[in-house]
Amino acid sequence: CVCVCCVSMCVHQPAQVLIRWSWQHLSMIAVKSSKPKRIQENFAVGHFELNAEEMETLNSLSHDVHFCWDPRKVA
Repeated sequence: CVCVCCVSMCVHQPAQVLIRWSWQHLSMIAVKSSKPKRIQENFAVGHFELNAEEMETLNSLSHDVHFCWDPRKVA
């Protein structure tokens, strides 16, 4: 899995990497967890940044399939 490769490069949880990826794209995301450890991990995405190579690797996963709303269509 490409996401796991990125995780091993930057030593963070897969969810953190995907949250950070969304954040670096300036996308609004809603993250939910009832577990204190996960909540702390989710907030820790402000303490690291994905480099250009990691961002491009994750960007390349897009197949233009959306399971919710398409942020490109928001005016």
